[in-house]
Amino acid sequence: MKSFMTIIKDHLIDFIESKPREKHDKISLNHNQLITKIKKAVSEQVPVHLIANKKSYTGIILKYDKGEEQIVFKNNQNKLTSIINLADIEKISPLPQTK
Repeated sequence: MKSFMTIIKDHLIDFIESKPREKHDKISLNHNQLITKIKKAVSEQVPVHLIANKKSYTGIILKYDKGEEQIVFKNNQNKLTSIINLADIEKISPLPQTK
């Protein structure tokens, strides 16, 4: 209820002052967890299982572009390299190491 009242208050202030303020970015726990897993996978070159756009991929994350919020992903099954937006990623999980 507090967030609803805060939103209404912000809209009223914007309407009265007739100059919109900058929107407040909410911290997304899911987004931060994805970035943490991506950075770990890039630094350790760990293979990951990735679900994006209702498709699943298995491979290695080659690069994480912080500015564009994209990753360069090398798919081991098809031997393809693709660029995937972070907004499209639903889940990332590291694969267990086999000996």
